[in-house]
Amino acid sequence: MNLLLDLGNTRIKWAQERDGKLSLTGASNLNGLAQAWQTLPRPDGVMGCSVVSADVQVMVEERARQSWGLPVKWLRPCPEALGVRNHYDASRLGPDRWAAVLGARSLFPGKALVVVSAGTAQVVDVLTAAGDFLGGSIQPGYQLMKAALAGGTARLPLAIGCHVAFPVSTDDAIETGCLNALSGAVEIMRQRLQAVGQREVHVVLTGGDASRIVPLLEGEVSLVDHLPLYGLAALAANGAFQ
Repeated sequence: MNLLLDLGNTRIKWAQERDGKLSLTGASNLNGLAQAWQTLPRPDGVMGCSVVSADVQVMVEERARQSWGLPVKWLRPCPEALGVRNHYDASRLGPDRWAAVLGARSLFPGKALVVVSAGTAQVVDVLTAAGDFLGGSIQPGYQLMKAALAGGTARLPLAIGCHVAFPVSTDDAIETGCLNALSGAVEIMRQRLQAVGQREVHVVLTGGDASRIVPLLEGEVSLVDHLPLYGLAALAANGAFQ
């Protein structure tokens, strides 16, 4: 059994992997990690992807050594893995993005995909049915958009509104504008993928704000919790982790 880690901007998520299948998922902040891991059985290995600072990675590595005497092997994006050819600059590609793309491919093989990670930032990546990862866009996430409007203007509030077709209040206008921008970014990438010959495009979403966007999207849409962990699981099961 392997322990898989996804170190994000706000939480550390994990799951156990055996034969490519996930179980016993959990999440914590760094301070709660020692207590959260007390009840976990000793893994055979610890593998992860990370977008946090090197200092935080070192602290997680130390926690794994204290808990089980094991090092953490961190994912590094590469030119090709699991049949996915990476056309992005691998040296600049976030490991969480690479893991999410690989996870989506493992769950929906042979499909053209738009892979959306809706967290602190929103990433919208595209993958052809043949397995070519063509990159994607990055924009501020839901909370960042709302905070930017509240902090960067004199008279707009940190809105708590509703998404409506025709907003007639400021709070609703902000909520609608932010969600329209996020869902619109997804639809634009879907249309661009279709424009290069990918007729049937499946949208796969993950992340804390993904459920806000799903109702605004058309076509084939799936919401998958912990998508990067599925990518790590596929790599571990195929002996392809690097």
